[in-house]
Amino acid sequence: MENRKSRSNGADVTFPAQVKRLVSHVDSRLTWFVVAIIGIDLLFLVIFFLYVVYAVFYNQDASPLGSRWGIGDGSYSEMFGYLKMVVIIVLLASIQQIWKRPIYLAFALIFTFALFDDALRVHERLGSRIVQALTLQPIGGLGAQDLGELLVWTTVGVPLLAGAIAAAIGSPREDRYNGVLLLGMLAVLALFVVVADMVHVMQMSAFRGANTLFSMIEDGGEQVTLSLICGLAILIRRELRLRSGLVHAG
Repeated sequence: MENRKSRSNGADVTFPAQVKRLVSHVDSRLTWFVVAIIGIDLLFLVIFFLYVVYAVFYNQDASPLGSRWGIGDGSYSEMFGYLKMVVIIVLLASIQQIWKRPIYLAFALIFTFALFDDALRVHERLGSRIVQALTLQPIGGLGAQDLGELLVWTTVGVPLLAGAIAAAIGSPREDRYNGVLLLGMLAVLALFVVVADMVHVMQMSAFRGANTLFSMIEDGGEQVTLSLICGLAILIRRELRLRSGLVHAG
């Protein structure tokens, strides 16, 4: 009885122990789910690559399946990414007693902003206005529009991350550790969404095929990372259900 209580209050839980606990909840259903959605991500990449090859060697004006079957803005791949973000938001926002675990609410808000930003092109529109207001000039291979968008991401991202840190302080230790994992995956997502995007802009003409390569790295990395975050959100909910059961049993 006492062991269960001590595990439930998180006093003796370390970060490696929490990761091990989450991994213990991985089963064949979750594995196949994540493999399936990553498979869909890769399918979109393959279709895009084959289309590029066809256009280069056969007909540059041809679009056998239509542009929506590629990757990037307005594509089915992007819409699939929206669906995954909705799933992540629902999984995190519907966690039981979320007000006692505000870290999950903070991340639900972060992904909600990411969804609306991506779908409504918020950073592009605000970035354009910033360029006009500040008369930004290209710097180091980045265009004025790219700098404006970077300012938008920074201006919005810093308060959101600060809120997540504050929410983590008010959450149980196990949930703070789960928040670290979510933050790590969010950092990987930002690596593709922001950093890879900027590298894409600066190096898109560096060599033949660079634009295609960087497009696949940027969009493919973003979609695969979102798929992994879906799996992590499911694991967190499973671990929370078990932890809640131990508390009640104690």
